[in-house]
Amino acid sequence: MKAGTLSLPLIGGMCFLTAQESETCDMQCYELTYPSCRFDTCCSWNFFVTAEGLWWIAKENGLIYAQNGAAGPGPQTADVPPTSFNFKGKLERIDPNWDWGFRLGLGYNFCYDEWEAKATWTYYKTDKSDQKEGSLLNLWGHTDVSSSSTSNLIKADFELHYNTFDLEFGRGFGAGRCFCLRPYFGIRGAFIDQKLDVFNQALLLNPNPGETLSTDLKAISDFSGGGFRFGLDGRFDFCWDMSLFGIASYSLLYGKFHADFRETTSGTPEDGSNMTAVSNLVIADTDDEFHMGVSSIQLSLGLQWNRSYCCDQYRFGLHIAWEQNLWFQLNQMNHFQSRLEEGILLQEHGNLSLQGISFGARFDF
Repeated sequence: MKAGTLSLPLIGGMCFLTAQESETCDMQCYELTYPSCRFDTCCSWNFFVTAEGLWWIAKENGLIYAQNGAAGPGPQTADVPPTSFNFKGKLERIDPNWDWGFRLGLGYNFCYDEWEAKATWTYYKTDKSDQKEGSLLNLWGHTDVSSSSTSNLIKADFELHYNTFDLEFGRGFGAGRCFCLRPYFGIRGAFIDQKLDVFNQALLLNPNPGETLSTDLKAISDFSGGGFRFGLDGRFDFCWDMSLFGIASYSLLYGKFHADFRETTSGTPEDGSNMTAVSNLVIADTDDEFHMGVSSIQLSLGLQWNRSYCCDQYRFGLHIAWEQNLWFQLNQMNHFQSRLEEGILLQEHGNLSLQGISFGARFDF
């Protein structure tokens, strides 16, 4: 006669067993965990270091600084455009070039449940200068006189300094023979500084047409803050120690923005004024500090190679990938849309996108 049956709850179902089998099944149920699939070493210090080179390009909304094709100085008619004012032209924007950056990391493999921790520093810097001549409309900064019309020279200089610091904790687990998933969470600190300098040489209508008045505007959008970051990495292993891998993470940060701007003017004063010629006269100087939350997404897809040495005591790997980092509403620069006394102020809310190739190495010891 068979002994009575017992039931033991399991995730996703029930385990029905006999009394004699209960102890064996109980052990199997509690040992039902996903095995770790991290890159591990034997008889080592459980540390690993990473170093990457970044060949990126930056793209951002709100960096249009001029329009060409505008009519030159002179009296305008009251007719309907385009007879009254030729506005047909092209918008000129700052388009940064490809530049170098780097990413350095230090990690540790814990023995308990095979978790791992990693600290990472990412640095990137880019700058770009652009210049246009002809009959132009200046879209950043305006002269402080009423007798100016179009510009004959506009120069724009853009700088970006990008620093992020990440501390993450994660555990990789096998989801099959060749597939590995690694969820992780942590914190991120970001220090991202941007500066736009626009020099404008405006043509005067009077007293002597052809005379110029120049303005120089400097606008910044500096962000410093911190918050949480979480994500999921995936890896598919195949032959010759090669793997396909993907990275996806999302960050929520809160911090302070500095969006100051300053504008100076130089040249000939307006007709009828008792002023003499001016040089670097400050006509606008505004401080703007506020707190706001921002978010970002990081995506990467690439190929890697890893191999162990000295009886698995050391491991070395190489990788190359395409990476994209998208920061939402990071451009908060201020500028006037028309003459200063009209007070029509615009604050940008542009997104910053950093994308390009990342390649590097990892060493476990």
